[in-house]
Amino acid sequence: SYGDVFAAQFSPDGKTLLVGVNDYKAHGSIREYSTADFTEIQRLIPGHTAPCRQIAFSGSGRRRISADADGNILIVDSSNDRTIGKIKASDANSPIFDLISYPMQSEDHILVLDYEGPKVFSPTGKALGPRDPMPDEIRGWFVDVFTQQVQYPFNTEKDPSVLDFALDRGEWLAAGVGKEEGRNRFWVGLYAAR
Repeated sequence: SYGDVFAAQFSPDGKTLLVGVNDYKAHGSIREYSTADFTEIQRLIPGHTAPCRQIAFSGSGRRRISADADGNILIVDSSNDRTIGKIKASDANSPIFDLISYPMQSEDHILVLDYEGPKVFSPTGKALGPRDPMPDEIRGWFVDVFTQQVQYPFNTEKDPSVLDFALDRGEWLAAGVGKEEGRNRFWVGLYAAR
């Protein structure tokens, strides 16, 4: 891809690679490649007019989400590039998302981490609160995190950042970075889902 690359994600079927680049033009900041031939950009995917920082596909591949440097997350139907929903940053002055994810293979709920912490959204981008319906596994993860039941692999000076997480075979896999004695320390943890 041309320019700085910020994100790369293979489609679940393995046929395409989406690459998020540093581009502010109207044609968008996502490039699509065929995995049969990485030498040619197959198409430019419109939607973002700021650098695309993150991309994720749902487990089925029917949907994808992407986040740009201006704090916009687009929820898109992968078959036709139609925007299904949008998620805006909590604070326009801090538009960085640390993580966007479809953590479950069978569900299209979205997990987002920003400077305020973790959030869960419906498949169309509606912010969900504690009383809203959501998969039990996601609700259980939030309860465990907020009641400090999750034990991180080492003691940190503050809660460590989670850089990625997913649910597979009844367990949450999480990875991130934290500070210990003034130095960054990377970690991976496996936690039973409720």
